[in-house]
Amino acid sequence: MRRPFLKSSFLLGLVICVLFGSTAAVAYLNDTSIYPAPNYYSFVPPAAGGSYADPVFGTTITRVSNAAGTTRADNGGLLQSVEAEYSTKSPFNADNSKILLLEFSYFAIYDSATLKRIKPLTFVSSSSEPLWSRTDPNIFYFHPNNSNRLMTYNVATDAQTLVHTFSEYSSIYSQGESEMSYDGDHLVLAGDGNQIFVYTISTDTKGPVFDASGHGKWDSVYISPNNNVLISWSANGSGRYHGEELYDSNMTFLRQIANNDGHKHMGKDVDGSEVLVQTNSGDPTPIANCPNGIVKIKLATAAQSCLFALGNYDKWTSAVHISAPDQQGWVLVEAYNVSASASPWYPYTNELLQVALDGSYVRRYAQHRSNTATYDGQPHLSVSRDGSRFVFNSNMMGSTPDVYLVALSATAVTSSGSETTTTSGGTTASGEISTTSGGAPITSGGTTVTTTTTTTTTTTATPTTATTARTEQNDSAVSYVGSWYTHSQGSFSGGSSAQAMDPGISATFTFTGVGVRWMGYRDEWSGIANVYLDGQLQATVDTYATPSQAQTEIWRASGLTAATHTLQIKMTGTHNASSAGSWVWIDAFDVDTISTTSATAGASIAPTSTSTTTGTTALSSISGTITATGTYIEQDNAAVSYAGPWSGVWATVKNNMFSGGSAAEAMDKGSVATLNFTGTGVSWIGYKDQWSGIAEVYVDGNLAGQVDTYSAATVTQAVPYAVTGLASGNHQLKIYVTGQKNSQSGGSWVWVNAFDIKP
Repeated sequence: MRRPFLKSSFLLGLVICVLFGSTAAVAYLNDTSIYPAPNYYSFVPPAAGGSYADPVFGTTITRVSNAAGTTRADNGGLLQSVEAEYSTKSPFNADNSKILLLEFSYFAIYDSATLKRIKPLTFVSSSSEPLWSRTDPNIFYFHPNNSNRLMTYNVATDAQTLVHTFSEYSSIYSQGESEMSYDGDHLVLAGDGNQIFVYTISTDTKGPVFDASGHGKWDSVYISPNNNVLISWSANGSGRYHGEELYDSNMTFLRQIANNDGHKHMGKDVDGSEVLVQTNSGDPTPIANCPNGIVKIKLATAAQSCLFALGNYDKWTSAVHISAPDQQGWVLVEAYNVSASASPWYPYTNELLQVALDGSYVRRYAQHRSNTATYDGQPHLSVSRDGSRFVFNSNMMGSTPDVYLVALSATAVTSSGSETTTTSGGTTASGEISTTSGGAPITSGGTTVTTTTTTTTTTTATPTTATTARTEQNDSAVSYVGSWYTHSQGSFSGGSSAQAMDPGISATFTFTGVGVRWMGYRDEWSGIANVYLDGQLQATVDTYATPSQAQTEIWRASGLTAATHTLQIKMTGTHNASSAGSWVWIDAFDVDTISTTSATAGASIAPTSTSTTTGTTALSSISGTITATGTYIEQDNAAVSYAGPWSGVWATVKNNMFSGGSAAEAMDKGSVATLNFTGTGVSWIGYKDQWSGIAEVYVDGNLAGQVDTYSAATVTQAVPYAVTGLASGNHQLKIYVTGQKNSQSGGSWVWVNAFDIKP
């Protein structure tokens, strides 16, 4: 439930997820202790672009905006606030390169790489309900000034395009809370305040109308991931037009979902089913043992389950907002003290939390430090659709309300609870990594190959030795629970593989290293598994493929602490509609380790390196891909493939800044650039500056080492890594973005400009 935009002070504190200034350093606690915020009234936030570590939880928080130092674009003077619209509407565009922020009474576009305002949009008023396209990163939808016109705006061209005029109404409005559905093609709108319908963008079709007048007051309307519609009524109770009701896309009533309205968001559970996650603080008949709780409600059945409870104290002392990414297995929750004082403190008071949809964990990321005595002080945290970052509002207990960012990567646990480490804040980098271009580790006729690659650095870097070792599925380090079957076949690593399909059956691999890859088998009878790292759910992986793929990488984690970890693969007993079975295969595990040796006496150690590797093992062939030959190719050559969010950058000031005039950059953990080439060596041509981060480099599927691309002075067309002495033939170089950086860098950007191939 949100205040109408008629109140000009709406949402004064905004936090925008900005990449460039973030450090991607996220930590959390997972206990239930009470943590009053130190220096709650005296804490001074950094300047815009600066970061600080939460003094209790350790998470790095970046300040994006400075309202008090920004001139208003509509009538001069200084801004009173910068903010995101609401928790349930993501301010991030399709590729997370831009953020849409509310500058008091109008919206503005901010650049996620530079943290700078690109342009104010005074024609997009605070009541225009802008909504990013799910497919085009330059397009958002809006209806100007409470009109009856649905428009699009193109950020790149400044073009405004009419989509549809609803001439039967004087205005269209949906209370500013609903996202578009997951297919990116459906919106829910209300004509003249009560005529609720679904609009299909691709066919320019208005669906059947539900007339809400005469049924009491409705508070909000949402479209679900699968195009169902949720109407929230102000009246509580079990009868019609009470609580929250579900309708299909034709506005046909389906069922009551809850007997009360509350702060909420809809999304998809780990099994793909639609769910509503909300607070039950206003529920007159809450489910048992869930006081002041966050509950998950299945839309198909209205069945409720308790994710966690804030506690038995006054339910209004700690209120919440909820923000759900696309299907990631968790939601974000803010808890805030509605009193003016910073006390009393309870577990989770004034904190930003991540809550697993299976109820397995609550991660405590940070304290928002905002004065929530007024609506404008509520954090209204909002997550990106891919779950990689979130923003929240904070006035820092009296300062100007502004935008702050948390990047969910390189997560570390700082408590003594059951969790030890995880990757990407509960999301996994693996599902984003394309391995269809020969990314599997090296094997030869079923014989295990352990490849050691020595990285020799210049005198400005610390030498490291990277090793990739394979463990077969029948090794003692792998333990099995339930009915598993062994299948022998020459195409499997070691000649055999394990398979299972019944729900709840699991395999656990214990290893010591900084990275791990689950190698398996995919075919037309393969199903879905849940992957846990150190006891925490990381991903739900669909292993179906056609045609079949042997010895393929199914999931990976990288950038782990050098310690002992456990990887568990648990059967769900489910499969997608195309698969004929639910089999999940375990063939082997590849573990990466890195050791650091002492530097040569007299060497100058600096946080940047140029690496050269010799003597790695070569792939015998790479099939089904474009393979580069010759001596020099640009980053946009067809032999280079990309996975994850990469941005193109062009040298508009200096034509010789980048080779070929352009380069690619990424900072999100799991982003990968892959080059397939024929030759005896290759140099990666990149770019180094004060905002550059750390990458992992793989040669022919084996970890060659970590490369820190930071440089205090800008270095164009730099060589972050080179490999020589390969056997003449086909090879693969993979650059994996870790999302990490050294303490001197302002960001974790990794650049790909070109490749120099040695014949």
